[in-house]
Amino acid sequence: MSTTITASTLKWRVSRGRSLPIVWHQIPPMMLLTLAAILALLLAGALLTVVFTSRALGFDSADEAALVFCGSQKSIVSGVPIATALVAGPAIGPILLPIMLYHPMQLVVCTWIVRFFGQRSGTGTLATPCPARNG
Repeated sequence: MSTTITASTLKWRVSRGRSLPIVWHQIPPMMLLTLAAILALLLAGALLTVVFTSRALGFDSADEAALVFCGSQKSIVSGVPIATALVAGPAIGPILLPIMLYHPMQLVVCTWIVRFFGQRSGTGTLATPCPARNG
C-alpha cells in the first residue's frame, strides 16, 4: 500500500484512490498543545524505559544506542496503513493526528540523542571508524 503526503493541501492520498483531508483548523489549539505534551511524555517514557532497561541488563553503549533508536520508533509508515485498515472515511484525520505529531517529534529528539551517543563514544558519530584498507 503506497501513501503520499501533499504538504500544501495537507491531504493523505491512499493507494485505493481515496483522498482524506486532515483538518487542522477544526482542532482547538489547546487540544493540539495537550496532545503534543502527552506525546512528548510518551516518547520520553519510551526512551527512558529502554535506557534504564538496557543498563539494568548490562548492555554496552553500542547496544544501548541501538535499543534506544529501535525502541521508540513508531512512525507514519506503519501507522497510516494500520489506521486506514481500521477506520474508513473522513474520521481517519483525527485518528492520524497523533502519529503526525509524534513522528516529527521523535525525529527531532532522536537527532539530538545521536549527538549525545556520538559524544559519549568519543568519535562524534555512532559509526565505528573502519580501518584503512590495504591495496
